[in-house]
Amino acid sequence: MAIAAMSTLMMVSCRKEAPVLQNPNDLRCKSYTEQFQVIWEGVDQSYVFWERDTVKWDTRYDRYLPLFQAFDARGTANPVTLDEYKEAWSKVFKGLVDHHFAAILWEPHLKNAVAISPGHKSPYQTDIAQEVSILKRMPGISDLTENTVPESKAPQSWSCLLPGKGAGEKIAYFRFTGFAFDIKNQSRAELAPLYAFFDPDTLGNVGDRALINRDDVKGILIDVRGNNGGSFANIATFIASLLHKDVHIGYTRVKEGVGRLDYSAWLPAVITPPKRPIKNEKNIVLLVDANSMSCSEITAVLTKCLPNGKVVGERTFGGTGPLWPNTMLHNIFYNGCFGDTNLFSFYTIEGRTYSNPDYAYYVYTSTFDFVDLNYESFEGKGVIPDIVVPYNAQELKAGTDKQLERALEYLRNGK
Repeated sequence: MAIAAMSTLMMVSCRKEAPVLQNPNDLRCKSYTEQFQVIWEGVDQSYVFWERDTVKWDTRYDRYLPLFQAFDARGTANPVTLDEYKEAWSKVFKGLVDHHFAAILWEPHLKNAVAISPGHKSPYQTDIAQEVSILKRMPGISDLTENTVPESKAPQSWSCLLPGKGAGEKIAYFRFTGFAFDIKNQSRAELAPLYAFFDPDTLGNVGDRALINRDDVKGILIDVRGNNGGSFANIATFIASLLHKDVHIGYTRVKEGVGRLDYSAWLPAVITPPKRPIKNEKNIVLLVDANSMSCSEITAVLTKCLPNGKVVGERTFGGTGPLWPNTMLHNIFYNGCFGDTNLFSFYTIEGRTYSNPDYAYYVYTSTFDFVDLNYESFEGKGVIPDIVVPYNAQELKAGTDKQLERALEYLRNGK
């Protein structure tokens, strides 16, 4: 503890302290320079990965403050272009280890925003439509949720039954391309694959588990390739239904002060099963790829902790730090996301309008640091599957999904 405290003091002593501790959600910027300073200080105080990040944040301040001051000095005679603005901010954030990190920055003269995501560098995009096409042609497929699998656009989730090893045996297949379900507003058909996991007492007695509890279902395959995450409440609800006891998957911590190394203690991250778990424990395979992000990666960590679970596919994206927008700790400072949340629509949905005379901003960054039971971090690295099967675009285009085939092979033969 003494060593940790000394390290914190040394780090704080050489950093540029904000003159007054302020809530970054309330600050209004009237210039490029003010916007840079407020965001630099907000990240400095709330970013949770300073202990493992290699970016020299003080150096970024010294190097790029003059650039934003020069932007202000140019005035209306030589206005800054959106490309120049984006390039400058890209350099400020380049290399940050947080793979959730995104800064959405408003330029009031151009009435437009730029979105910077330094960690989003997947080697390929998951071809969900092609994978659906291959799945639908598999021999013995049945009970496919056809009403939620249109030909032209893949939905968020669907399910089906595939042949198991023995005569009459089945494997229940579930595909989740995201975990941002709207339980109140989405239709029963759209949510059917999710409801299949729920305890009958969950969410107003909507769950039935008819598919999972079938006696002929001997294994469960959950496909989260291309899953960009969503709400932890969704995954905690559905994946917990597969458990028969508490499962300790790792530890989390947050910042407890404005110092870069002012961390809380590590607290256990535990997934708790519902009062009534599924009928019997079945082998579970989680299928992942390089575009499995956030909640789907936490699901991979959980699956690897299960004695009856395996993860198949490729190393995941590397964004495992849970986040919670605008999280105030101890009524003192903000940890994680901060700024104007209305700007987030520029990052997620095209065509939104926004009107603000100021240099507005929204910084979307992890609130919690997450590690596994060995205190290993997956941030910027991803989760390595138990069985590695590389992505092959040519084979997919030709109609062969080797990752899916390998997952089914393990469920049928146990190897």
